[in-house]
Amino acid sequence: MNKFKKRLWIMACGSLLASIGVSQSVHAANNIQHFKQKGSGASAQWDQSDDCSYSSTSVYVSETETPGASGDSAPLVSVWVNTYNSCNGTSHSISGYSYADIQFNKNPGFKPSTLVATIPASVCSYDYNTDSWWGSYTCEENHTIDVDLTWTPTEHPIHSNSHYNYGSPTYKFSSHSVGSTAAATVSGTVKQDGSLDLITGSLTYGQVYSDHFGSIYMGEYPIFLPQPVVAY
Repeated sequence: MNKFKKRLWIMACGSLLASIGVSQSVHAANNIQHFKQKGSGASAQWDQSDDCSYSSTSVYVSETETPGASGDSAPLVSVWVNTYNSCNGTSHSISGYSYADIQFNKNPGFKPSTLVATIPASVCSYDYNTDSWWGSYTCEENHTIDVDLTWTPTEHPIHSNSHYNYGSPTYKFSSHSVGSTAAATVSGTVKQDGSLDLITGSLTYGQVYSDHFGSIYMGEYPIFLPQPVVAY
């Protein structure tokens, strides 16, 4: 063969051997990580407004389980209440979240789900009509929010799923998720310190949900996962 063809043949062989070497080194050092998770939860929001003020109360609860992880899963509940008055220049907020003192009775098949929780809360107020240039802002701790709510689905769940795949010379990542949501009516109470009713408006939305998520990573270096890694 002439010099030009010989040079091309040598370059092709060199590239092939190099790719084989890289492939072998990557696969030899592969980190294969599996992760799967399932969860369920519910949310609701109440709103009220008039010529001067606007108020909103929202409640969110979720429980995520990682099969194979040590310990029991713990539901998280958060509550946010915001009130703003444009006529007198004041705002008021109450917020709290906790993993403790929670009973979340989830029901497969989107039957009624009940949340009973007592969580620590902060109560903050702001008044910009004061002598201070920046207004007056105060916060008080040592308050509680008591939640006793029941979500009752009003329609069939809406199902969704998604897939994601990505590959590069050094790693591959693939994930899959399946979820369902359903609109729901919400009944019960949300109170500050056991007496002050925090639901002052009408229900804007209520829903319950469930989801399942799984992923697999194959690469030269391990990646950080927020939950313990388990095998499928």
